[in-house]
Amino acid sequence: MVCVKSQLSAHESILMHLAYFDDSGSDKKSAIALFGAVLIKDSWFREIETACGVVLENLIPPEKLDQFEEFHAAELFHGFGVFEGISEETRFRAITSILEQVEHFNAPCVYSAVDKAALRSTALGSANPVDISFRMCALGVEAWLRDHDIANIGLFIVDDTDNKDLKRQLREGFRALRPRLLPPSWRLGRVWCVHDDMYFGSSVDSVGIQMADICNYIIARTIKGADDVAQFYDIIKKFVICSKVEPEWSQHKGVFLEAQITQ
Repeated sequence: MVCVKSQLSAHESILMHLAYFDDSGSDKKSAIALFGAVLIKDSWFREIETACGVVLENLIPPEKLDQFEEFHAAELFHGFGVFEGISEETRFRAITSILEQVEHFNAPCVYSAVDKAALRSTALGSANPVDISFRMCALGVEAWLRDHDIANIGLFIVDDTDNKDLKRQLREGFRALRPRLLPPSWRLGRVWCVHDDMYFGSSVDSVGIQMADICNYIIARTIKGADDVAQFYDIIKKFVICSKVEPEWSQHKGVFLEAQITQ
């Protein structure tokens, strides 16, 4: 057996992608449910965290820094919460700087979006669209890791939620795709290139989850046809991957949505 570590250079002896998941549209008013993940190599993280700190320093006046908790996409885009009173130009420059980290590191943005109305008209109409989009996104991340990560290993980190039912569903969805490897069956699941558990993190404490939130917000608005995010989508479009895992993508055509690439 070839040792994976022997294939890596000394400075890349630790090689793992951190998959930061966040959802967009889990509220009842949204027409779509989207789950997306930004994949960040562990060796990139310190530089990305520093870059986001610089963005914050240039965005928030010193007297308001103690009020800042996180880069929340909707608040940053529309200028409310701690970003109230900050000019659109300054806020949009901050969004651009954060998204440029995705571009700089070629960080994949894998997502799955579900049309809620289309889902209701199918035999699966009673299923939770957020759970469906999470499972499809997870499968898309698995496919990317299998094809691009030399160590074939990643870690799922999901934005925590106070919704206990949704959290339970997400845990059950993960375990259905990535069962524990145990005797006597030693059964492998459809998701295998990840650690044996996924973890819930606070977006307040996680720059990775905040980046996922911003990317998902831009992708979701693009899917909805909003033209006010085109400048931002253009930055990340080369790295945006719609999960088209089979057989689900073909079996439920019309339920899943894809962002249209702008030229």
